[in-house]
Amino acid sequence: MAISPIVPGIKASIVVNGHKIAEYDDPNAQGQVVYKYVECVDNAEFKIHIHVTNEYRWNHPVTHGLNIRCWADGRLLTNDFILQDSLVDNEATMVVYGIRNVITTMGVATVQKCRFSPIATIVNATGDWINKGTAVIPYLGTITVEVRRVVQRRPAGPAEDARAFVSEEAMAGKSITHGTTFSPSMMETDVVSCPGDNNNPVATFHFRYRSRDALQQAMIIPGPH
Repeated sequence: MAISPIVPGIKASIVVNGHKIAEYDDPNAQGQVVYKYVECVDNAEFKIHIHVTNEYRWNHPVTHGLNIRCWADGRLLTNDFILQDSLVDNEATMVVYGIRNVITTMGVATVQKCRFSPIATIVNATGDWINKGTAVIPYLGTITVEVRRVVQRRPAGPAEDARAFVSEEAMAGKSITHGTTFSPSMMETDVVSCPGDNNNPVATFHFRYRSRDALQQAMIIPGPH
């Protein structure tokens, strides 16, 4: 499991068949961004686990939540949130396993699960194929996780009267004491960057996935004896 070196309590890992796969340090990594190599197997489905432990300081510098963004090969998989009211024992885990597609006309959602797939190359490619390849190559073979601190905004304006009103005559002889009311409308993810962060991530992880042969050729793992 990759651990942020500057923000205690934020971890990320790649999971295949219910197991966290082995990670190998990138010998050229520098700075505070986490770079790891992982071995991939053809057509294996994978998930991204982001775990925030009770070591994390949810109240520093102010009470806040976290925005989690994940990409695979430069394609955004999720842009979601871990907010304080979703914590269990001051911890939280987010699992990203694919792209969700909402089909509004049918009112249902579908999921396209992530899987490691061998790259298919085109011989003598021209025009759009070359342009497309040039644009995507910098991101190929990389899973990225970014974590940002966010502050949830509250609705402006006066608070609404939250009592449930019914006639006294209708309640005569009944032991009912409470009803359900609703708060003023607000967006669940109406958040802004934590003060001082300028929308920059506080933790970033890059997982570079390669075949076993490629890892051996790059001397990330030992070759066959």
